[in-house]
Amino acid sequence: MLLFICIFLISLGLSQGDSVAGLFATFYKNGSVVFGGGHVVLPLLQTSIGATLTEQQFLFGYAAAQGVPGPMFTMATFMGAQWIENAPLIGAAVATLAIFLPGFLLILAINHSWQSLAQHPKFIGASAGINAAVVGFLIVALYDPVFINAVHNYIDLGLVVIGFLGLKLFNPPILLLISIFILLGFI
Repeated sequence: MLLFICIFLISLGLSQGDSVAGLFATFYKNGSVVFGGGHVVLPLLQTSIGATLTEQQFLFGYAAAQGVPGPMFTMATFMGAQWIENAPLIGAAVATLAIFLPGFLLILAINHSWQSLAQHPKFIGASAGINAAVVGFLIVALYDPVFINAVHNYIDLGLVVIGFLGLKLFNPPILLLISIFILLGFI
């Protein structure tokens, strides 16, 4: 736990910039606040990266990440590669390591006491409350940046509704659904 806190405090002092250290600091700070899934941290990442990615690049990466397992892993890797254009593999590796390092360190810190902690009624109640808040954050993350930047007119809204209903009613393979909507996007 001490290592988690020390790295977090050091990352606060590092400037964002285009450097590898700035990339690490940005993704470590954002990874430190992830609770309940990566979608909660996406608006924070978009704000943190500033002008490093355009809105279109961000939405493209987000859309592409949804088609594969582990969207947070994929999105961090994509953003890191875009951040350091002259060394995209280094950027991708650093961003991916930095976004997951806080969670890994936290697991190491509380692993031995987790079972006893999970027995306390106050902890159980706090976890339920945090999980409810995360659902709210997920709705906000879906609305902004995704919905407001992707749905521009009634046709877009209709496609969203058709896609949602198609997914719920027919449960098609996700790659088929993605392919159909890519085709519709070109049309």
